[in-house]
Parts: sequence; structure tokens; C-alpha cells
Amino acid sequence: MPKLSEDDKLAIIRAELADCVGGDYSSSLSDRRRKAMDYYNGKPFGNEVDGRSKIVLTDVADVIEWMMPPLMKVFLGARNTARFTPVGPNDVETAEQATAWAHQTFSHHNNGYLVFYQWIKDCLIEGNGIIRYGWEQKTKRYTKTFSGLREEELAAILDDKNLKVSVISQAERSETMPVGMDPMTGQPILQEWKVFDVHLAYTKESSSFRIYNVPPEEFLISRHATLDLDEARFVAWQTKKTVGNLLAFGFSKEDLEDLPTDDSLEYASERVDRFEREDDGGISLSRSTVPDDMGKEVWLTECFVRMDADGDGVQELHRMIVAGGKNAFKIIEQREVSEIPFATITPTPMSHTFHGKSVAEQVMDLQLSRSTVLRNMFDNLFLVNNVRYAAIEGECEIDDLISNRPGGVVRIHSAGAVTPLPTSPLGPMAFNVLEYLHTIRENRTGITRYNQGTDASSLNQTASGVRAIMGASQVRIDLVARVIAETGVKRLFRAMLRAGVDHANEVKGQLVQINGSWQQIDPASWNPDMDVEIEVGLGVGDAELRLGQVRAIMEVQQAGNSAGLGGRVVSEENFYNAATKLVDEMGFKAKDQFFTNPKQLPPPEPKVDPEMLKVQAEIEKGKAELELEKARLVLEQQRVMAQIQMEEARTRSQIELATTRAESELKIARARAVAHQITKAQVAGHDMALEDQRLEHEQEMSSKENGDA
Repeated sequence: MPKLSEDDKLAIIRAELADCVGGDYSSSLSDRRRKAMDYYNGKPFGNEVDGRSKIVLTDVADVIEWMMPPLMKVFLGARNTARFTPVGPNDVETAEQATAWAHQTFSHHNNGYLVFYQWIKDCLIEGNGIIRYGWEQKTKRYTKTFSGLREEELAAILDDKNLKVSVISQAERSETMPVGMDPMTGQPILQEWKVFDVHLAYTKESSSFRIYNVPPEEFLISRHATLDLDEARFVAWQTKKTVGNLLAFGFSKEDLEDLPTDDSLEYASERVDRFEREDDGGISLSRSTVPDDMGKEVWLTECFVRMDADGDGVQELHRMIVAGGKNAFKIIEQREVSEIPFATITPTPMSHTFHGKSVAEQVMDLQLSRSTVLRNMFDNLFLVNNVRYAAIEGECEIDDLISNRPGGVVRIHSAGAVTPLPTSPLGPMAFNVLEYLHTIRENRTGITRYNQGTDASSLNQTASGVRAIMGASQVRIDLVARVIAETGVKRLFRAMLRAGVDHANEVKGQLVQINGSWQQIDPASWNPDMDVEIEVGLGVGDAELRLGQVRAIMEVQQAGNSAGLGGRVVSEENFYNAATKLVDEMGFKAKDQFFTNPKQLPPPEPKVDPEMLKVQAEIEKGKAELELEKARLVLEQQRVMAQIQMEEARTRSQIELATTRAESELKIARARAVAHQITKAQVAGHDMALEDQRLEHEQEMSSKENGDA
């Protein structure tokens, strides 16, 4: 088979659009949704009569607004919206990581609460709520202004490796700044610097799993499709984007040249009704021809269509983005894909069809009937208080009769000229009809005065009786919650898991909080076929009843521990799960503030048999006695050695003392001998000196005698 040309593909898309259901392509479906929205907004029915009551009850809005809180609490209460369950022993840890990452992505990268609120509300009012999901790469641009940057500071900012930085405007100037203090004068040293005042643009590339609400009138699907979107032949989303948005999503300027400017979808009846209040009853002007090219708005149809584009005899699923409204088309992107990235929910699925029945459709007839009864009651009350009169022409002043003012006078010319026409009050019958219609509404929707808290007589009922009535009424809401969970919510979280695995390189290294501790994740190790579990069964009952049930479980666990079953029938993990469930039901999200996961604790020391403990104690006692005897022997040996050392030291000391004494005596004797010798020499020298003096004296005397002679 030959390959399909661009014209062939456009022809297939035109044929599918002509045969699909949704938007203005299906007038009956569009009219049904418009009517439901009118009833929700409390608009007049169109059967009003001038001069009569025109009151409109808001049964549709009342029921939907009372259903929203319990449904939102089911999915976005204290517990996780969804939980991935392992399909093998290797998936236990990764299932916790995937669950934590999915909820972090759902809450932080997307406004999860608002997404769910609009998703659920769309299905309650219009029959089907639709979301579009997928991995998205987007370019974000923002600006910053800096003043007084030095040249090196500006260069460091422009060289940022994580962001693309460009200069929008730049001004250079000189600025004198102190660079130090003069030690001689104590005055600051000033220096002139070249600085810059700049206005910078930052461009950041980011990617994440994104979720978008799709207005029901913008969603198209092939005729006779079912809730299983993967089996649909054709699915499309018609939406309006600016050229700047498309460039941020990765389209090139060449792709966006000469885009069609067909604005027919701008004035679709459902779209006009949706924005009626914002447009003040007018129609918004088209921005397809504004001078700013980036602000120019164009209509896009994102089509998912099955066709044999390559001629191999097998129909593949193709994603084709087509620009234009109903009549102008240009394919700006096309590629083969593996899934249709939409998820839909409905409160009441209709077998073998895609579009379900909304809550509004179940209540609209009651809103009309109750409003009609109430209008008649008001009209009757008005006529009772403002009766009509029969007057004989010419026998009374008609102007006085028409002027119906309190205490007014009516002039008559004869008795009986004016006679009031009696109006019988409706009495309690009308109130009984209103009550009957209200009871029908409660039976249809499950929203009763008991769970609304508006029935004063319920205070006089027994607690068990009121609980039984409330439990029966909650069954309907519980069923709606389960249908929503098993259809759209599971599909969304399965797609989120597959996207995380497919883009593991971009997710790897992200931090998620698991049981109070932060962990880095690597989705490459995750099993993309893990199942998704949505906790709904206990989501919409009486809070006190659920708390009592959890407490009863914990009492049974404590009884098991008391009976010696702790660690066998009731483990630490069992008790931790019950305790955290109690925290969940109390409405707290930070479970780790109250209980610590036993998996995060170090392993306990193994238990030992008492007999083994006794034997071990005896062994330890013997070891201790042996060690004590060994220590005593060592001490005794040390004492003997010390005595020997002391005796040796004493003997050594005596020998050393005797030796020292002998040496001292010898030294003294030698010193005395030396001193004696010195003394003898000194005496001999003195005697010799005296002798010499004597001889000299005698010689002098002899000389004198010889001289005299």
C-alpha cells in the first residue's frame, strides 16, 4: 500500500472531525451540557410569565457542592491519592520511591488540588471530566536588573552554565569606591571603578510530567467510543494558544509561519456560555490579527488518530497537531506515539458508551419541579395578600380601586359596588409536595439533610440510627468515588509511572521524602508494570467510626502481644502500620512526627536462651576466677621480684657506700701526706731563710769589724 501524503492525512482528519462527538460537532451533547450548566448557575428556565414569581431553586448546585467536599477528601485527604504496589520482591523499595515521586510531582510540578477539583466538578456537572497529561519540555524566560556590577561580576553572571543569560540593556558608568585606609592620615583611599547597570534575561530549560484540565467542549472523540480511550479510533483536543506559547513548547518559527486564522471555534455556543459572565454578556474579540506576533492567538487541534501512514498494512497511532478552526488546517507537527495521553472520569458510566450521565442530569427535573411549586406558592401568597376585586362599572371610582396603597380610600356610589374575589391558600399540601420532591432528590443523589447537618430533628435520633441513615446515603458517594478512582485516577498514575521510567535520566538524582527521610531516586530500576492502588473504601464514612475501627485493631494487637504473640502474629511493622493509619484518620500528614518506621531503626540484638545464658554465665565466672588467679600469681611474682630487687639494691648500695668511704679515706690520707710534706718543706725553707739571714748578719758584722780595724 502507498504511503499517505499530507493531503491524505488532512483528509482523514477532516473526516474524523466531521464524524466525532464533542464541542459543536455534536449539537445534542452540546445542548445537554449547556442546559446542565444553566441549571447549575440557576438561570431562568425560559417559561417565566410576567407578573408571576420567577424564583429558581438551585438543587443542581446544592447537590454538587455538597458532593465535592467528601470526594475531594477521598483523593486529597491525609492519605496518599494513590500507591504503587509491588509485583515482586524486588519492587518493595522502588514502589515506595515511585509513590513518593508521583505525589511530589503531582503536588509540586502541578497544582494537584486545583486539577482534581476542576476534574471532578466537570464530571459532576457535564457528565465527563477530562485531563491531558504527558512529559513536557518547556522554556521559561524571566528578567532581573542589576546595578553597579564590576566587569568580573558581570562576566561571572553571563558565564552561568545552568542558565542561558542574555543582555536586554546595558549602561556603563564610573563609580568611586573605597579600597582601604591611608595609615598616615586615617582617611579612606578612593579608587575609580568601571561598573555596569544591566537588565538581563534568563532562559531556563525544564522538563516534568504535567497535567492539564480540558474543558469538555474542547474534547473530541470518535463516535461510539467507550471509556477505554486506548481503543478509540480518534481523540482530539481543540485549544487556543499564543505564538509565544508555541515557541516556548519547542516549535520553530518556520513551523508557525502562515498559520490559519479561522476563528469559528471562538464563537462556539458552549464556549460563549462558559465565559458569559466574564464577557458581560458580550463576545470576546479575536486576537488572531494583533500587531504583536508573539501575542497572536491561534486555534490548534491536537489529534490522536489511527492510520496506516507508512503503507505497511498496520494502523499506527499518530499524534498530529493541526492549526486552524473548523475549516482551515495546516499540520505543524506529526509523529507516531504509543498511547493516548488523556484520562476521563464520570460519576455514572453508561454501558458501552464514552459519555456518562452527570449528577446535574439526575437533579434538573427536580429543580424545575420544586421551583415551579415554590413559584405557585409565592403567587398564591401574593394573591392572598393582594386580592382581586369585582367592581360594577360606574358605581365606584376605578382610580381609587387601582391605587392599592395601605389605608387607601375607595369611593363607591352604591353598596356592593366592589366585591373581593376570594383566593384559597394552598395550605400544607404544597409543603408536602416540596418535601416529597426533596426526598426524591436525597434518594437519587445520596446527599441527605443528615450528612449536610441541616436536620434539627436528627439531634433527637439515636446515634446508631443516624449513623445507619448516613451510612446508607454515603453508599452513593462511595460508588462515585470508586468509579472515579478505577477509571481516570488509576490511568493517570500509571501514565506518571511510565513517564518517570521513560525519562529516568531527567528524574535521576531527585530527592523525595519517604517515611521522614530524604532519598535520591533512580527510576531506571523501577518496574513500569507496578499496579496502582487507590484507597477509597473508607474514604467517605464517618470519621469517628473509622477512628474507632483503627483503635479496635490496635487493641487486638495489644492483646496479641500480651498473649505472647508479639513478634509472630503482630510484628513491629504491623503496629507501625496501625499507628500511622490512626494518624491518617485523624487528618495529620506528617506521620513521622509521631512514629518512627521500624525499618529505619538498627536491628535489635538477638534473643538468647536462658539456659544458654546460665551456661555462659558459668563460663564467664570460671574465666573471671582464672583471670583473678592469674592476676594474683602475677602480683605475687611481682612482689618477690620487688623484694629481690630491693635486696640487690641494698647490697649494691652498701658496697657502693663502703667503696665510697674507702676512697674518701684514701683521698684524706693522701691529702694529709701531701699537706705534711708541704709543711716540712715550708719549715725547712723557713729555717734556711733564717740561717741565711743569720749568716748575712754575721757577715755584715764581720765586715764592720774589719773596717774599724
